[in-house]
Amino acid sequence: MIAETSIQQRRPFLPSNMSVALFPARTNSCSLLDKFAEQKPVGKASKQKIRANPRVEEIEKAFKNLLRNLDPDESFLLNGPETVKFAKGLKFTPEEIEEFSLKLSGCTSEWALQNIGVFLSVLINNSNGRKFTIHTHGALKPIPYLCYRNRKEVIVQGDAGLGACTFMARGKVTINGDVGLWLGDTMDSGKIYVNGNINPTGFEVGRDDGDKVEIWQNGNPIIQGGKVVSVPENK
Repeated sequence: MIAETSIQQRRPFLPSNMSVALFPARTNSCSLLDKFAEQKPVGKASKQKIRANPRVEEIEKAFKNLLRNLDPDESFLLNGPETVKFAKGLKFTPEEIEEFSLKLSGCTSEWALQNIGVFLSVLINNSNGRKFTIHTHGALKPIPYLCYRNRKEVIVQGDAGLGACTFMARGKVTINGDVGLWLGDTMDSGKIYVNGNINPTGFEVGRDDGDKVEIWQNGNPIIQGGKVVSVPENK
């Protein structure tokens, strides 16, 4: 596998001196649990009860601590490995990780969105579960580096930003949405299925990939056996 530092010239510097607040205090940015609070019968006013999941709150707290420890002046190539080290001991179930991902619809912090892709990827790889679903609908912008170093079976419901499945080791990723630059860059093994558009600008899939890589777009093969067999065709 090619070392991460060897692809630095191919990566953009993503400036990130933004707020670390994950969920701004706005009505349309409340968490999914707030939106789906238990409803009482019509006719008698009563106070709604919000049932927070303490395990999901634990994930959110860990992510906020991570953002405070990352250097906003550094590129992904340094912050990515730091995220892996920070989240190494975190263990959560597929259901807890999915519920946390639903909160992305209320996130407007670019600094948080820039780093949450790798964070989610580490949580998935650390988990004892095998199958995961991540929701990205409603995020401020496509999330970069989802399924970084992936080893599991993951479904992404929504778009993925640049660098999706970078350094993927094995497993299967289905993206039900559009994908940004550098899909599957420097993969070792695994299968990627994109049900949407693939950004063809800077499309580098296959250049540094292993011979066990497969990538499909809308049912058509793009990479088979680590070799490019066609180019992305977008609608």
